[in-house]
Amino acid sequence: MQSVPKKFTHAWLWYAASLLVGCGASTAGLPPNPMQAPSTSQNVLPLNGGDLLYLTSYAESAVRTYDWPILERRQTLKGLTHEEGLCADTKGNVFVANTNAHNIVEYAHGGTKPIATLNDLIGYFPNSCSIDPISGDLAVTNLAYYRSGSGTGNVVIFRHAAGHPEPYKIATIYAYYMCGYDDRGNLIVDGFGYHAPGAFAILPHGAHHLQTLTLDPEPGGPGGIQWDGKYWAIGDTYSKIYRFDVTGSKGTKVGVTTLQESSTVFDFFISGDRVVAPEHETGKVQIFPYPAGGAPVHTIRGLNLPFGATISRGN
Repeated sequence: MQSVPKKFTHAWLWYAASLLVGCGASTAGLPPNPMQAPSTSQNVLPLNGGDLLYLTSYAESAVRTYDWPILERRQTLKGLTHEEGLCADTKGNVFVANTNAHNIVEYAHGGTKPIATLNDLIGYFPNSCSIDPISGDLAVTNLAYYRSGSGTGNVVIFRHAAGHPEPYKIATIYAYYMCGYDDRGNLIVDGFGYHAPGAFAILPHGAHHLQTLTLDPEPGGPGGIQWDGKYWAIGDTYSKIYRFDVTGSKGTKVGVTTLQESSTVFDFFISGDRVVAPEHETGKVQIFPYPAGGAPVHTIRGLNLPFGATISRGN
């Protein structure tokens, strides 16, 4: 088994566990019944129709919500199983990658109970998600497959965010990490490569196969991915977000956003001139100017190993 790079400890813990099980290790401690439904949430303040910031608190198996942009605490969604990334559609529905339960749980905007649960392919660990604004398709990255000695993950697409997922793979990626759609329905995926710290692929709108995406220069590793309205924003899992102009299967760097006082930012969410950056190791979620970066303008504390962020738009 390959050694675990320190900077990717969180994701690699899941990947290493999948390899152990795939090689015949005991299944003790593996995820509980994936059909176990998340519980209702704990309300803190009454909801209104405004925008809401959703943050995953991985070690708590919970999602916390806050009014956006004033950041008043709203509620805590409980009963998940070490969830990681999340995303929202144009209706405000929020999808949570319920990693250790092998499913994706959907909540209505501000809702306290799941409105749907999508089952991932058996044995895969969902890590992040993104919604195609054109078709409403839901893309989900899978870190690994624990029933195979190879442990290779994939990215799956639920057509119209429902039904059974369709898997996609490319030979250059074995653990699929983050993904994002742009406003034309193109999907970019990153992950861990066989011979490099990071690998990148693109699924053009309407295509049926992932294509290798060449970035110049490549970020130091796979991180969050988001279309910022003009460029692709791709993180390096530390404190930098690179902005790329992508044409075809090639991307050229046009800028970089440096997040001061931050570390281990696996995922992020850009909203206009702000970027929300969960810091997995420190437990802080800091908000920075975007694309300027620099010092944080707000800090949210009290989460336990925060990972993902998204904003659900209200009425």
